[in-house]
Amino acid sequence: MGIITSTVVANATDKDIYVKVDIERSYLKTFNLTKNVSTSVGTSVSSDAELAWDWNKIEAGYCKLVPKMHLKFYIGPSRKRIVYISVMRCDGKVITDSISKKKNHNVIILKGNQLVDAKKDSIWVDFSGKDHRTTDVRKV
Repeated sequence: MGIITSTVVANATDKDIYVKVDIERSYLKTFNLTKNVSTSVGTSVSSDAELAWDWNKIEAGYCKLVPKMHLKFYIGPSRKRIVYISVMRCDGKVITDSISKKKNHNVIILKGNQLVDAKKDSIWVDFSGKDHRTTDVRKV
C-alpha cells in the first residue's frame, strides 16, 4: 500500500482546456480455475488456475479546466512513480498526449499551448521563477 499523492495542473490560458491525469494500472482479464475430484477408492483433488493480466493500461476521462484555475488530481496508492498528463484545447487540438511526469509534480499550461513544470510545492510559479498567475485568479 502506498501513500495517496497528487498532481496539479494549472490553466494559465484564457480558454477552457480539458485535462486527464492517470497512472499505469494492471487489470485481471481472465481467471480460470479447474478442479478435478475423484471419489473412487481414495479421494484425490487437483486444481489448476490460469490468470491473464492486461498490464500498463491507462484509462481516465478528461476534466474541464477553466482559465486561471487549477485542478488537483489525486493519484491513489501505487508503486508506480510516473503519472501521464494529457491536455487538449476545447477545439480538440491536443496540447500534450500522455506526457510522463513524476508523481507530486505540478505543471502549468501556458497561452502558447505549452506545458511547463512548476516549482516544487508551487502551482503557478515555474522553475525560472516566473509567476503565471494574474490578478483575476480565482481560488478553488
